[in-house]
Amino acid sequence: IAAAERADSAGADIISTSLGYNLFDNPVFDYTYSDMNGHTTMIAKAATLAARKGMIVLAAAGNEGDNSWHYIITPADADSIITVGATDVSGNVASFSSYGPSSDGRVKPTAASVGSGTALSSTTGPIQVGYGTSFATPNLAGLVTCLWQAFPEFTNMEIIEALKKSSSTYTNPDDRIGYGIPDFKKAFDDLSQQRTSKDAAAILGNQFIKVFPNPFKDNFTVAIKPQITSTATFRMYDASGKFYFSKQVSLQQGVIQTISFAQMPALEKGVYIIKFSDGKNKESFKLMVQ
Repeated sequence: IAAAERADSAGADIISTSLGYNLFDNPVFDYTYSDMNGHTTMIAKAATLAARKGMIVLAAAGNEGDNSWHYIITPADADSIITVGATDVSGNVASFSSYGPSSDGRVKPTAASVGSGTALSSTTGPIQVGYGTSFATPNLAGLVTCLWQAFPEFTNMEIIEALKKSSSTYTNPDDRIGYGIPDFKKAFDDLSQQRTSKDAAAILGNQFIKVFPNPFKDNFTVAIKPQITSTATFRMYDASGKFYFSKQVSLQQGVIQTISFAQMPALEKGVYIIKFSDGKNKESFKLMVQ
């Protein structure tokens, strides 16, 4: 807890922790599986508090899968963090990786990374291999850090949600690898689309459709928050009424989209008209080609 406070005060955004508690020298302090509910142990409370302050916390699930305890150990039970299970390089679950769920039924682990046969730099120089969720966790933490660095305007929870959605068993999470092995290319693409939607929302303001930039030179984009679900048509004419091209686009009501017009016939400088129709709504825009 003191380390997390110090990290936060120094401006750290991510914590990777391989701590895990369940049994103590004095058994009066021992935890039971029912305590793995995210809000009983001090360390789980601290991990959740760090997440609420905006940090991403990754915690090792534990290596209890082959032991009598069997389940995750705290703070892996904390809410709003990434709990990491272990696989080998082929994606097979490591038998030692602790089982979920949390005792209150939440999906745990959250995701998994290579923790069985993990390549390590030894203290003497040669590359060795290691085994444990303590190796899977920093593996995943490094990748999450790179992802967040690419999208710094997103919150910790938005990054975590993108990681979940990209993972191999997202639609059918289990108690071994949770939502699965993340696909960071898929997460990157998802966040890129979300960024585009956020930018488009700022451009739209209180309008439902807008063309930008205007004037344009080689290409332009339409931002739209469709009022109905439809196949809409865009048509371009010059000021004299000469038709140049049309483009059909599938729209979903309320879902902000950006539509790029990049491969167009060569246009002379001047004024053009874009006409939009979704079968119910019609709009016309004047565009200036530079």
